[in-house]
Amino acid sequence: MISQSLHQPFARSLAAPKAPLLPGSAGAFPQAGADVVIRQAMAADQAAIVALVHSERLNPYDLRWERFWVALAQGAVIAAAQIRHHADGAREVGSVVVESGHRHRGVASRLLDAMLAKATDELYLVTGGSLVGFYGRWDFTPIGIAHAPRSVRANFWLGQVIGGALSCLHGHAPRRLYVLRRSARTGVPVNWPGDDGWAA
Repeated sequence: MISQSLHQPFARSLAAPKAPLLPGSAGAFPQAGADVVIRQAMAADQAAIVALVHSERLNPYDLRWERFWVALAQGAVIAAAQIRHHADGAREVGSVVVESGHRHRGVASRLLDAMLAKATDELYLVTGGSLVGFYGRWDFTPIGIAHAPRSVRANFWLGQVIGGALSCLHGHAPRRLYVLRRSARTGVPVNWPGDDGWAA
């Protein structure tokens, strides 16, 4: 499920010119005029990814660094996102989270730009209604829950039930979740590091 940290509108920023890759940082995208670097995660990022995801009480399962992209500021992980590989073959965007002190600055947008540019498979995600339009930027559109793969439906109901219960405990109205889908892209499939058919 997508982090509560993203439940605010994001301004779509103008595209910056591409900067050269950082030496020794495969897949890194340094941002022009900013100190934030976007890159694929490495083994050394595992603990920071887990801590960041847990800090927002997101789905704590299937947090393998190999599937993540991260944003760093001054060498520290400040944001993360992944594409889960489910046992039924579905691919689901999840664990999208930005550290509180770095929100509303376009970090999530830049992170998703980099990660989704590498993805050619059909993708799904589960999110709240306030973010449906935000994900439309990457061609995600709402679908009926019945049309989602079993694994995605399971995450939807997990988020709806547990999230609803937590909202009630805190005196808030339960928020409605939506399943979004992006069609497969044509091109060369991505060779994910260590992709050996992991089950979610």
